[in-house]
Amino acid sequence: MEPLPVLEPELLTRLDAFVRPVLTSVTRQQRRSLARAYVRGLVGSCARKNVEQIAREARGVAEAPAYERRMAAMLSDDDWRHQTVMWEGAHRLAAQTDGWSAYTLDDTSLLKQGTHSVGVANQYAGCVGGLANCQVVVSLGIAQEHASAPLAMQLFVPEAWDADVARRAACHVPSEVRYRPKWQIALDLIRELDLQGFPRRPVLADSAYGDVVAFRRDLQARGQPYVVGSGFVTTVWPAGLTFVPLPSPTARGRPASRVAPDRPCRPLAVKKFAATLPATAWQRVCWRDGSRGAQWGRFAAVRVRPAHGWHGKGIHPDKLCAEEWLLLHWPDDAPAPTKAWLSNLPAETCLDTLVAFARLRWRIERDYREGKGLVGLDHFEGRSWHGLHHHAALVVLAQQFLATERVAAVRADAPTSPPTVTVPTAREGGATAGALAGSSSPPTVTAPTASDRPSVVPAPLASTPAATAAFSP
Repeated sequence: MEPLPVLEPELLTRLDAFVRPVLTSVTRQQRRSLARAYVRGLVGSCARKNVEQIAREARGVAEAPAYERRMAAMLSDDDWRHQTVMWEGAHRLAAQTDGWSAYTLDDTSLLKQGTHSVGVANQYAGCVGGLANCQVVVSLGIAQEHASAPLAMQLFVPEAWDADVARRAACHVPSEVRYRPKWQIALDLIRELDLQGFPRRPVLADSAYGDVVAFRRDLQARGQPYVVGSGFVTTVWPAGLTFVPLPSPTARGRPASRVAPDRPCRPLAVKKFAATLPATAWQRVCWRDGSRGAQWGRFAAVRVRPAHGWHGKGIHPDKLCAEEWLLLHWPDDAPAPTKAWLSNLPAETCLDTLVAFARLRWRIERDYREGKGLVGLDHFEGRSWHGLHHHAALVVLAQQFLATERVAAVRADAPTSPPTVTVPTAREGGATAGALAGSSSPPTVTAPTASDRPSVVPAPLASTPAATAAFSP
């Protein structure tokens, strides 16, 4: 993304009005003033959003060195808490906007050259598609179809840093901060939503989180709705199976503690499961109508029960997963489905709502692109724990302000009536010849409900003879 042009006075006034109340948690007045200036620099016109360039833009070359030192001290000061600033900004964003549909969850990498920055390691970096020397930040955001923003971020600390006392001390890593898997950090961020009083909305994540059974179980136990990516190796049973206790191996033996389906039935991997779906299960849905026009795709949604913990000889009742949605996307030019999601949304949820949520996750990728390319998320050149998180908090605050501007612009430009789109005809032959979606207008993701339009969800797969045969041992 290109840097923003020189800020207009009206925009600066709105920026200051958004930022000033949020930064009251920074108790020292000088620190608050420097933090406001830092946020102005992040949304300013300089290409590199580091302390040196922000100081030069704010004070000019002559006064920049002294101002730069004070700004660097503000970032490294542990007298203020980055969590407070991010969540106060989130509350202000929620108060000034509406129409939010879901929370987005992911992690992003910040590439580094050296080995001394906090949390840096040779680890997977999505931006390069492989291992790289980088830091990884887990973030939680909020999204609607035309706007999104991060709410909170937390650095992932690699396991190698737990025993590296020297590097931890040099980077001022708090003693209580230890290695934790990214999905556990993500759960902490999601729990904070409840503590902060945010309403329940579906959590959207890719398969890096969706394939973690403990992650989904935790959300399920807390009643948190989700639509998360799933790998094709995940095994599932069809919905509607009854599980009964296994018979005791001996008359005098202890009763069996495991359960199994009441009829012979083996779980199938999602890839094989998708191949058993009848043609009528696939529906054509418009999942976005944006700058590239209406985007259509073939989707199927079926109720299933994930078979995690099944080893062919029963499963403990506590490990038996609840029934949920399996959503599949099969592009016209692909030989097989290419994406899968699991969701615990209610059984009466319609297909276009499931698709809208699944496809809304892309907004967090845009947040990362804006964060790195526009407001300098990956431009921080310090090495300390507090410095990185304070920088991230002010980046989040800048993006939250930009989201308020974007929502206001969308509201001002919104047409008085939604456009209509002609439903395309399904390709003849094979699995593409299924029934078409009944609605002629694209689905909305603004507070979607099952009653917004007629449901196009197919009948459970278990009711078809082919599917029943596929699950038989």
